[in-house]
Amino acid sequence: MPLILAFGATRVYGYLRRDTNPIPIDIRKKLVFSPFVLPKGSKEYVTKDYKYSTSEDRVPILSFIIHSNEGADIALSEYAQPPQFNDIPEYKERFLTNVAKQYDSVQTSNGTIYLGKMTRQNNKQLAVMLEKGLLVFMNPNTEINQAQWRKLGDNLEIKKILINIFIITMHDLKTTSNLTWLLRDRPVPQPIGHYTHKLSLLATYLVEPMAQPSKSS
Repeated sequence: MPLILAFGATRVYGYLRRDTNPIPIDIRKKLVFSPFVLPKGSKEYVTKDYKYSTSEDRVPILSFIIHSNEGADIALSEYAQPPQFNDIPEYKERFLTNVAKQYDSVQTSNGTIYLGKMTRQNNKQLAVMLEKGLLVFMNPNTEINQAQWRKLGDNLEIKKILINIFIITMHDLKTTSNLTWLLRDRPVPQPIGHYTHKLSLLATYLVEPMAQPSKSS
């Protein structure tokens, strides 16, 4: 087990050094779903003002602002897709027609972006995604054309919760100067014993895929 943990820790330490997740660590600790993000270091977009909140019915929501190099600011909010979208066959169509006021759609590598209008806000443009188990709302401060929406959709990526837990754990260990024990065959000292179970599960997750042949896309 110590060898597996050490191997997993070494790999995750590498992830930590090249972590492209722009969500602040304190917010990542609260997430209960794998969100869409725009990776750090993007030449096309800058993201800021990350917030984690809950709605009145206790639905966790992640929101942030996207600034494009073309001058647009887009307020993005996302949360786990409500079960009605799967349980009621016509729910998605009714939602897009009656709530989003859909007038067009854009195909991207991450799924479809549905374009609509906010009738109560002077018909301002609204974009909605129903992909990867998420419901995503995007509100631009100015009208965005199809090509711009497609580029934005293509640049989005999902950040898996499991990998977030790895990076958060390694970040915590690093900041408490306790990382070195993971690289040695020795008993786990305090105060980091509570990480053991979490790391063993995650190390197994990292090791097992290595034995599988990669599938060509």
